[in-house]
Amino acid sequence: MGKYIYYYLQKNFLKQALKHSAKATVDSLRLPTIKNMPITFPILSEQEKIANFLSKVDNKISMIKEQLTNMEDFKKGLLQQMFI
Repeated sequence: MGKYIYYYLQKNFLKQALKHSAKATVDSLRLPTIKNMPITFPILSEQEKIANFLSKVDNKISMIKEQLTNMEDFKKGLLQQMFI
């Protein structure tokens, strides 16, 4: 359930917070806005499926970012060797 809430808030929190932001020189967020934020809860098994799927996607994104960084480093190394 915790991961589901994490992903739900990651997607919806900013939109909800800005909708109820107290306008001043700087936007501020009040506790009632957080306490009264509606959260949709499917059944627990569905929450687990959603959270597990999104965790796998996050892991895949991290792996691809790491591969990209490695390839960029490899390219830099090749370019340095070419122009020495």
